[in-house]
Amino acid sequence: MKKISPRFLIVSLISLACIGGCRQESREYLQALEAKDRLIESSHTARKDMIDSLGRKSLSHADRAMEEEGRLEEQSLYVQGRLDSSRPHVPNPALYEQASELARSLEQDRNSLLDQWVEASKDLNTDVAKEISSKIRDVELALAEASETAKRSRPFGTSDQSSSDAVLARELAPEEKR
Repeated sequence: MKKISPRFLIVSLISLACIGGCRQESREYLQALEAKDRLIESSHTARKDMIDSLGRKSLSHADRAMEEEGRLEEQSLYVQGRLDSSRPHVPNPALYEQASELARSLEQDRNSLLDQWVEASKDLNTDVAKEISSKIRDVELALAEASETAKRSRPFGTSDQSSSDAVLARELAPEEKR
């Protein structure tokens, strides 16, 4: 009986450490998802502030809003790295294909809305620009969810590039359209 107890104790401690590590990783992943959602909302707020500033012809405020947008993009890259490091992975080819296709479609919608937003902001049409910014926020939230679903369900041996090329390119590219 004495030989079983230390072995059982060792196995129990190792199991608890593994479970604790999984919980920590899961907690970090959920925190990163929440941070990404907050960044998307903050980006929408920065776009609204920029439009309001341009409408009031306050270029210094508009510059600060654009700087804030750039800072948010940098933070987004950091959060994406946190997501990548703690993302759970359960291969599901059907879900992967569906989420990948949805992500590609949403990225196209996002790009179209960004083009519309740029045009509305050039014309200083603040109400339309704010409405488009709200639509961009909604599409970005849906895109983040679809992208994460695709990445979590990616089959083994499949390159992650197919589902997130557009999203990753957007995150790494400079803000050309804004």
